Amino acid sequence: MYDALVVGSGVSGLTNALLLAQAGQRVAVVERAQQCAPLLRGFERWGIQFDTGFHYAGALADGEGLQRFFNLLGLDRHVEIEPMRSSGFDRIITAAGFSYDFPVGGDEIVRSLSDKFPRERSAIRRFIDDTLQVSDHLPYINPTTPIDQLSAFDRAHDVSLTDYLAALTTNPMLRRLLSLHCLLHGIAPERVPFRFHASVIGPYFRSASTIVGGGLALANAFERCLNEAGVDLICDAEVEQILLSSNEGVEGVELSDGTVIHSQTVISTIHPHYTLNCLPDRVFRPIYRKRLSSLDESMSACVLFARCRQPLEVLRGRNLYLLSASATSPPIQQQHQQYGRGSVDEKLLYVTSANAASGSDCGGFMVIAPTTAAQFSQWCQSRLGQRPDSYNMYKQRISAQMIGQLEQSQPELIAAMDRCQLATPLTLRDYMFSPDGALYGVQHQVDQYPLQAITRIKGLYLSGQALIAPGVMGAMISGFSTCGTILGHDRLVGELKQCHQTIQ
Repeated sequence: MYDALVVGSGVSGLTNALLLAQAGQRVAVVERAQQCAPLLRGFERWGIQFDTGFHYAGALADGEGLQRFFNLLGLDRHVEIEPMRSSGFDRIITAAGFSYDFPVGGDEIVRSLSDKFPRERSAIRRFIDDTLQVSDHLPYINPTTPIDQLSAFDRAHDVSLTDYLAALTTNPMLRRLLSLHCLLHGIAPERVPFRFHASVIGPYFRSASTIVGGGLALANAFERCLNEAGVDLICDAEVEQILLSSNEGVEGVELSDGTVIHSQTVISTIHPHYTLNCLPDRVFRPIYRKRLSSLDESMSACVLFARCRQPLEVLRGRNLYLLSASATSPPIQQQHQQYGRGSVDEKLLYVTSANAASGSDCGGFMVIAPTTAAQFSQWCQSRLGQRPDSYNMYKQRISAQMIGQLEQSQPELIAAMDRCQLATPLTLRDYMFSPDGALYGVQHQVDQYPLQAITRIKGLYLSGQALIAPGVMGAMISGFSTCGTILGHDRLVGELKQCHQTIQ
C-alpha cells in the first residue's frame, strides 16, 4: 500500500514523486517505458546522443526560479548547468540576408533590436517589459507571488499574441521576430494567449542555459534523486485502469498484466485522453469527458537527426532559426491546408546541436520543421517497423527538401554531415505516446479555461504540461501546483523561499 501513486515518469511525474517523498510519503511511479523519463533521455545513434525532450531552458541561472526547483528537489547536486551565449543564444537568419542574435537580458534585447528597428524602440520596450512582468511573477517561480492557479494561468480572458503585436507595431518583420519563439510551446500566434506566451519565453530572456550531457543527464539526475528519496520506480508497466472503491474514491491501479497496486492517492501525469481511457465513463460528467477528449494538440514536426565529421562551432551555445518565406507570414501555421503533398513548412527550420558521446570527435545536430499529423494521415494506421514503401519515399522527399533549405542558409552544416535520418509525426506519436505526435501535448489556447489538478474523484489528481505549460519549467510548475493542492501551497512556497534565502 502506497501513500501515493504517480502515473507517468515525465518531468511533472518525477517532480510530484520527489515532493511527496520529501514530505514523508511512500511513493511509487508507474511508467510504461522501460526506463523513467523516456522523452528526456533521447537516444544514441552513430555515437551521437540526440535530445528529444530537452534542448535549453530559461531561469536556470543562480538564484532564478527553475534553479530553485532544482535545488529543492536535489537535482542541482547531479547536473552541471552551462550558460548559452549571452551575446546571442538564438540566431535568426532569413533568406533575404537579415540576421539577428537574441542576447540575454531585457535591456540588451531592447538595445539590439532597436538597432535593427530604430523607429520601433517604444514597441520593443513595451513587449519586453510586458513579457518580463508576466514571467517574473509566475506562481512558484517567484515565491512571493500569491498562489492562485486560475488567475495566473487563465487563458479565457486574454488576447492572442497576434492581436497583442498588431496593437503594438505595424512592422511585419518585427512582429515575425517577436513571435518566432512560439516554437517553444507549439501554438500558432493567433491562438496562443499573450500571457501564456510570455510565461514560456520570458525566462529565456533573463537567462538561457543548457545542461552538460543534455536531457539524458537530467533524466539520470532525477533517477538518482528518486533512489535517494526511497521512491519505487516501476517501469515497463502500463496502467490498464484506475481502480475505484464502492464510494467512487481511488483505491489504486491495475496494470496490463493484471497486477494491482493499492493507493488512495493517484496522480495522473499522462495525456488527458489516456487518463479517460483508464476510467469508467460514469465517473465524469459528459461535458467534462467531452472537454478532455476534444483538447487540441500542439504542433508536431518532422525532425532531421544528423551526424557530422566534427563538432560545429556555429551551434556552440546557440540555436538557429532559419526563415525562408516572407516576413509577414506567421512562423507556425495550424491550418492543415497549408501543407502540400510532400512538403513541410518551409517558413521555419529550427537547428540545434546534439551531444557527441564521450570520447567521440564527431558532432551532430537536429533540424525541426513544424508540421501537422494530418500531412501523414494516409499512414496513420501503420506502426513502427511496418510502414509501407510509399511512406518511406515520402520521407525521402521531405529529407531532401529540408537539406536543400538548410544548404542554402548554412552550407557548412551540410558539408560536414555524413549521416542523417528523419522522424515524422508518426514516429513521434509512437515513441512519445502522444495521440498526434504533438511536441508539447495539449495546446493552450485563448478562450480556454485551464484544467485543474483536483478532480471530482476523491484521491485522483491531474498534473503535467496539459495543466500549466510545456517544457521542463512548465512541467515542474504543474508538479508543484498539484502537490501544493495535496500538501498545502504555503508549505511548498515556504520551502522554496528557504532555498531562495540559502542561494542568496
